[in-house]
Amino acid sequence: AERGLGMPSPDEELTAVKREIREIGREVVARFKGEGADSEARYRALIGDEGYDGTLGTFVDRQATADLPRWRPEYLEYSFGSRVAGDRYDPRSTERPAVIPLTEGAGDVLLLRGKVDRVDVDGNAMLVIDYKTGKAPSYKSLEKGYSMQLQLYLLACAQLLGLEPAGGAYYQLKDDGFGMQLRVADPRYREALGGTPTPYATGLRKDLERALSNAREALEGMAAGAFHPVDSLEQERCPRSCPYSRVCRKDDMRVLAMTLARGKGL
Repeated sequence: AERGLGMPSPDEELTAVKREIREIGREVVARFKGEGADSEARYRALIGDEGYDGTLGTFVDRQATADLPRWRPEYLEYSFGSRVAGDRYDPRSTERPAVIPLTEGAGDVLLLRGKVDRVDVDGNAMLVIDYKTGKAPSYKSLEKGYSMQLQLYLLACAQLLGLEPAGGAYYQLKDDGFGMQLRVADPRYREALGGTPTPYATGLRKDLERALSNAREALEGMAAGAFHPVDSLEQERCPRSCPYSRVCRKDDMRVLAMTLARGKGL
């Protein structure tokens, strides 16, 4: 298959590619780099040098060999629904929000705004990618409705960019699990995406429908003041930064009841 533009191939001199990327990285990091040994160590871990790849060098190696190199990175930092300025965002970003129908026919709609880290393209198909410096949400988290980001971004980009959703993935930028992790995918693109069986378990269409159903349920719950007392499957405590803390009816007994119900499969 024809390789995507901007993707270094295994046949290229990757040392030269890494050197060029490090130079770009140095220019960017120089704006934020602090003083002291700790800052210098974090800087080297990210940028690397001639004797050490760092995160950027590892990223280049993965892109050249393992991370679906046939897909072309087409949109980077694509923003929609918000006013943007400067060169930080993709120049094709739009202030227009995505209008996502929540029901068939002339029913409720979800006005969605956001910023997609990266959209890869192969023909008329697209793969939405979200970079993660921490742990990427599991497929179970998406399935249960605790994470809807990839699915909603796929729906938004399909509407705004006119591309066919093929899949959604997280790109984890940590040593443990570094690389692309496919989470939702259309079985028609299974060969092109080369993912593990899990993302194809129910098919992308059902994953998108489930995300819309979960979004509708969440919006109806917020309108009724019924805020969920926990924020994820992996973490039972609400985040300190929750913007709804003053109106949420969370209490320890609700958390305990939901935890016990989940353990019984209810």
